[in-house]
Amino acid sequence: MLNSLFVYGTLMIPEITFKLLDKHVKFQPAILNNYKRVALENRGSKAKGPSIFPSVGNKVIGFLLSDLSFREIEIIHRFEDSAKGYDVCNVEVELNNGKTIKTITYVLKEDFKKNINGEWLKEDFTKNHLDYYLNERIPNLLNKWGFTVQNRKDTEEKQMLYLKRNWELLEVFKSYRMRIPGLTSSAMVVFTSFFLQSKDIPKETPELIGVSSLILLMGIFGCVLIYWVWQQYKYTNNKIEYLYGQINIKGNNFFDPDETQQSQRIKHESAPRMFIASFLMIIIICLICTLGVTRFFF
Repeated sequence: MLNSLFVYGTLMIPEITFKLLDKHVKFQPAILNNYKRVALENRGSKAKGPSIFPSVGNKVIGFLLSDLSFREIEIIHRFEDSAKGYDVCNVEVELNNGKTIKTITYVLKEDFKKNINGEWLKEDFTKNHLDYYLNERIPNLLNKWGFTVQNRKDTEEKQMLYLKRNWELLEVFKSYRMRIPGLTSSAMVVFTSFFLQSKDIPKETPELIGVSSLILLMGIFGCVLIYWVWQQYKYTNNKIEYLYGQINIKGNNFFDPDETQQSQRIKHESAPRMFIASFLMIIIICLICTLGVTRFFF
């Protein structure tokens, strides 16, 4: 699962994740098989830190955090990296419903196994060290990284504005998607009609080749424009997908107040089919005009 994380220690405590991310995250009970949880000493902290390492036959009970933005995962990565001794690894965890999910978690580095000191207990950490983490360690780390509440709000406001502009840009490309084939087809039809009604054009092969070539060039030009718009559309759409992962934008609508985020996305899911239809429209009109000119000569 993209944008998810299996946690088994301090991050299982909702107060810790809220202090780090400034939002309530979704916790799903999960089990990581063939791993063992231990406590570590000498980690530059007043508390023993939890970690896990591969161990056949053992299992670690924890939680799957899902729907995390890239920024939130970055904050968690920095938080775990501040304690040292971890590798970020891909694992598979089992949920309560029996479903297996691919995600990431933090695994103890081989060099740090010498610091193992017994078993890590959530109850002991909550009783003796939670206040220190909430009031000193996490605020100090966030200030050090520049992830203050005000900075987060300022960044998210800029991203929201950027996201809105890209949504509007998609609307522009969507309108171009229909205007370009319409204008190109109209130009070809008008040019062909003018040619067919003209009485001064000799019915000779060079004229046939010239007129047909001009119609084909119009069609090619229209197809090239449509292709360019399609590339810009995909690029803008990718930027929107990235921003959707960066910030929590649920409930934020940009055009119609009655629309939901899902309905906004559905408006653009038909884009590939519509671009193909635009290509086909230009090609069909181009062929019709070329055949019309050919029949004029023969």
